[in-house]
Amino acid sequence: MTLLEDLAALLDPLLGAEVAIENLRVLTGGASRTTWAFDAVVGAERRPLILRIGPPDDVHAGMELEARVQAAAAAAGAPVPHILLADDSPAALGNPFLICEEVKGETIVRRIQRQLDDPGRTRLLRQCARALAAIHRAEWNGLGLVREDPLGQWRDRLDSMGDTTATFEWAFRWLRARRPPPSTAVLVHGDFRMGNLIVDGSDLAAVLDWELVHVGRHMRTWPGFVCGLAVRGSGEPWRRRAGQHREPVAGV
Repeated sequence: MTLLEDLAALLDPLLGAEVAIENLRVLTGGASRTTWAFDAVVGAERRPLILRIGPPDDVHAGMELEARVQAAAAAAGAPVPHILLADDSPAALGNPFLICEEVKGETIVRRIQRQLDDPGRTRLLRQCARALAAIHRAEWNGLGLVREDPLGQWRDRLDSMGDTTATFEWAFRWLRARRPPPSTAVLVHGDFRMGNLIVDGSDLAAVLDWELVHVGRHMRTWPGFVCGLAVRGSGEPWRRRAGQHREPVAGV
C-alpha cells in the first residue's frame, strides 16, 4: 500500500469513519525524523494533522515515550500538540511514528523575531518560562524514564568510540571535580529552544520535538535557552527579559 492508504487505514478506527488523506507533503526541519503534514478528511470535515516518522536509535526517545511525556506535560499545563496515535513498531508505516494535530503558528526564528515588538517579546518569554515550569512540574514516574548521570553517559559514549584526547580527559576530570550538589529530579525537555517552539503572533502555541526528553536538573534548560536567544539578531533584549521572568514563574 501507499503512505496515503496506510495513513487512512490507521486513522479510520480513530476518527470513526472512512478517512481520505489529502494534501500530503514533507515539511522542512526536523533533524532526526521526517515530518509530514496532511489533511484527514471525513465527510465535510477537514482535520490538519502531522506525521513524524523515523528509525529508532539509542539517542532519541521512542515515539510512544514521546506521547506519554507530552500527555504528562499537557496535564501539568504545558502547551503541546494533541497526539492521536504513536507506535514504536515499524509494522504499520515501515518505521516508528507519531501522529498529532497540527498547531498553527511560526517556528522559523528570524520570522518570529521580526514580528515581535518589545511587549511581544516580554509576553512570549513569560509564556516560555511558564511552559518550562509546567514541564518541570509534570509527573514523570511511570512514564518509562529513569534519572541517569549525564557525565557518566558522555563518558561511556566517548569510551565506546575508542578514541579520546588529553583535552577530553582533562574536561572530564574538571567536570567530576565540580559536580553540582544533588537536586530534585524533574522532567526535562532536553532541547527547549527557538525553532522547537510554535509561536502564534506573540503567544507560545506549542512545544515541539521531545526526542531528547529525560529526567534531570531543572536548571539544565533555562541557561541554554537564554543563550540561544542571542544567536540571531536582537539577542540582548531577549536575554534581559529572560532574566526577569525565570524566578517569578519557576514553580520548582
